[in-house]
Amino acid sequence: MKAKVSQPTAPVLDDLARDVEGRLPPPRGACAVALLRLLHARTPPAYFARVAPGEAATDAVSLFELIEKPFVGFRVRVRAAGSKRMALESAGPDQPFILDSLLELLRVRGCQTAEVFHPIVAVERSPSGAVVSIGPPRSGVELVSVIHVELEEPISEAARENLAHEAEGVLKEARLVVQDFEPMLKKLREVEDDLLEHFHEAASAPERDDFKEAMAFLDWLRRANFVFLGYRGYDLKGKEPDAVIEVEHGSGLGILRDEARSTFAKPKLLSSLPADL
Repeated sequence: MKAKVSQPTAPVLDDLARDVEGRLPPPRGACAVALLRLLHARTPPAYFARVAPGEAATDAVSLFELIEKPFVGFRVRVRAAGSKRMALESAGPDQPFILDSLLELLRVRGCQTAEVFHPIVAVERSPSGAVVSIGPPRSGVELVSVIHVELEEPISEAARENLAHEAEGVLKEARLVVQDFEPMLKKLREVEDDLLEHFHEAASAPERDDFKEAMAFLDWLRRANFVFLGYRGYDLKGKEPDAVIEVEHGSGLGILRDEARSTFAKPKLLSSLPADL
């Protein structure tokens, strides 16, 4: 199935498709062509006026090679895309927050984006893991998020390596956030239950009002008004002046899953903390 494209763009894509298919043996050539058409399904003709046809074909082949092997996590790279373009590229299992996370990283690093391509494609593989078919998204098959972001300005080799490394870390954290979404919601409900118990035990109307306000806030968060990135529990042990705070081991979720990175991975005296903490 071919992706629908605007009429002025279709002849350009047909020429590119012949170029791409001629570079790879079957069925890889046909798969790369399918990716090409999905990649540029909404690309305006002006883009192809700026980019040499050979470079656009090379981009499609290169992106196909990025998704050829089965995924363990995300694959990320920053490469020179032709003589004047630089691109941040990634491929991996489709999920929320991938593109937004990468664009935010580029914004923070001061990298201006020129073009953004983000097709989500259905991939079928042989028993050995080789790609045998690529098409529009549909249920029941592997869905792959393919991202190609072109930058306004070239960056140095060292900056490329750093950006790719940071992008890998950002996407790894995004993966943890998605994987731990339901466990984080479960923790939220547990906190709501605790607050409700304290509400019923409260001795005065002002105390009950405080707990009621806190419960309303958590209810607002749970109704899709907040993106849960991480959760970590902490234990308070002992009595002053020897009271300590420590991570509740095994509680970390999302981007806070790695408890070893916490300031409180080991017990810390409460008296040693800043008074305003």
